[in-house]
Amino acid sequence: MKYSLVISLIILDGSDSAIDTIADNKNILLCVRDPARNLHHPNVVSVPTQRIPESLFQAIVNKSHACRVDVSSTLMDAEFVDNSETRGHNPVIYVVESLLAQKLGVSEGSYAGHAACLFRAKPVWLERGCVNYPGVSQGDIETEPIEMLSILVLTADAGRFPRRTHAYSHILWTPIPKFLSSFEHKNVQYAHPDLDPIEFCIHGLCVSSAYKFLKGMRSRMHAAL
Repeated sequence: MKYSLVISLIILDGSDSAIDTIADNKNILLCVRDPARNLHHPNVVSVPTQRIPESLFQAIVNKSHACRVDVSSTLMDAEFVDNSETRGHNPVIYVVESLLAQKLGVSEGSYAGHAACLFRAKPVWLERGCVNYPGVSQGDIETEPIEMLSILVLTADAGRFPRRTHAYSHILWTPIPKFLSSFEHKNVQYAHPDLDPIEFCIHGLCVSSAYKFLKGMRSRMHAAL
């Protein structure tokens, strides 16, 4: 089976690089797909995503290792890379900066000799699944196999993110526990009170991957206390 290759970003506020510092007081960046740009999945609460070439996808995967493998999910690990120290020739830095610039509007300043948004990042989760689209005929559904690589991004520059861009009608930060509850209850108001559950929904492979990773990290952190 041929999979389309996609990256998603689990962006958390805070620059701590230790994985066990992912605490309940951290916020995750969520975004709502603008219906003017995304006709197939409008008004869906998600995390930022982008399709990338196979060579770039494999370059990131090859520098990581699998910690745990389930039927469709793989918990990944790798060294954090820091874009204040490593330039865009690193594939992780390249794809994160590309997505930040193209969809999240935080590229200002990157061409002036310093990073527009300082961050640490590493791949953490690999998920295989399918995405459904409306077919040509009414009532038809087309299915696309997706292999999604989630990259954890820690940034102390949360204030540089705009509230909306051409790709996303809403960009917001919400505490990790509220995101987890929102996904579990399939109710966007758990994530943010301004989101109307009649107009917006939360689902998809990207938020499912973020949920599985953060839920697992949170459970292991609490078990260690």
